[in-house]
Amino acid sequence: ASARPEVLDWMDRVIAMGGIPAVRMMVRKFAIAPEVSEEIRLEGLRLLTDTSDTRCLEREAFLESLSVEEFREGNAALPDARLLAKV
Repeated sequence: ASARPEVLDWMDRVIAMGGIPAVRMMVRKFAIAPEVSEEIRLEGLRLLTDTSDTRCLEREAFLESLSVEEFREGNAALPDARLLAKV
């Protein structure tokens, strides 16, 4: 049996907690579960267009995580990650 559903559930719990760990996990989920790319893309756009000072560190962590995922070998979401990073 695959552990994938449990892993995705765990990722969702981390994302639900919010903050920097959540945005990093969002990018990781984007990388391993391309089927959720639209959901992650929309949340990423919301984060990147939120210019409030309170989310500055989250935006920085999100962009940093995107750049790390872009170079991770075997990443199926590379084209989508590159597009999102350009926004």
